[in-house]
Amino acid sequence: MKKNRMAWLFLLAAMLAIPTEGFAQAPVRLFIRGSYVEGDVAPRIVENRTLVPLRLISEALGYDVAWNDADRSIRITQNDRALDLKVESAIATVSRGGATQTVTLDVPPRIAQNRTLVPLRFISENFGEKVDWDDANRTVVIGEGYSPMKNPGEMTLRFRDRSVTVKTKSVNGQTMIPAADFAKAMGWNYANKPNDYEEQIPVLRDPVNGVEIWNYGEYFTCDGIDFKPMDGKARGVASKKIDGRDYLSLRHLADVLHADLSESEGEILLTDKNEATYKLFYKPLLDGGERYGYEAAKVNSIQFKNHHYYIMPLNKTPEEYSRLGIFDKEMTPMGMCNFYMNADKNIVEAASQG
Repeated sequence: MKKNRMAWLFLLAAMLAIPTEGFAQAPVRLFIRGSYVEGDVAPRIVENRTLVPLRLISEALGYDVAWNDADRSIRITQNDRALDLKVESAIATVSRGGATQTVTLDVPPRIAQNRTLVPLRFISENFGEKVDWDDANRTVVIGEGYSPMKNPGEMTLRFRDRSVTVKTKSVNGQTMIPAADFAKAMGWNYANKPNDYEEQIPVLRDPVNGVEIWNYGEYFTCDGIDFKPMDGKARGVASKKIDGRDYLSLRHLADVLHADLSESEGEILLTDKNEATYKLFYKPLLDGGERYGYEAAKVNSIQFKNHHYYIMPLNKTPEEYSRLGIFDKEMTPMGMCNFYMNADKNIVEAASQG
């Protein structure tokens, strides 16, 4: 009996010796400049300091990051400010306007789950950000507009005549919702369909209006238009598989559906826009295929009406138009084009495939 009692006391002492970081706690949330932000590796608290994935914080706040694999050093810059850190080193340097000083970190950067974690408050405050901590809701707040999340991971989505509660994920600053749940709530379909190359692609379909949104992961396609950035600037992926389910980016979904998107505490509002016209640029192969160049297209606009995108004045979708096989100097020899929408710039680009 005494041996059993001693064994239990030893086990209890061992458990008490484990650092508190090892116990399961409520997750730490990040609220940055008006919205909750979530990455693939959760923030963690070490010695009362919050460590966050470097990529997550740099993308959310617009920092430039340089990584030196040889010595595992990091340089973070924005305007005239720079921070130099090294994994597992408590020594860092802060540079501003040509002046540099050395500082000692309470907790150094570290690698966890193949992600570099850095001290959030140290980095944010040295770039002039206001940082607060909501202990009751375990939330780090950067910037203004914070209000505690009432039901973490749930929001009310209002679109057309529907109002439903959906689970949400925040990925690199983008709010994402489950594709299947959105389809069910709207009375739409979400299922795989073969494309022209016999690839099985998940397709979100509105049976009433006949709209089909093809989910290619990094971008969506609708009516023969690829909705992805044309200027090289990252806008995040259109969808992401999380816990085995497809989640769709609300920002990209709004672009495809030609809807206004607004988010407030606990609510997502998608509002259909009326008709719109986008300027069309044609980008053919010139000089025997050696370079691209822009020309005025014979048809000069794409219009959105009745929930579909049409090339005008032919009144055909880009997919229908690219199959016409028009021969003239302003079109490709085979009439085959890929169409790319940049909703932010109000333009559509047609790239030659002939």
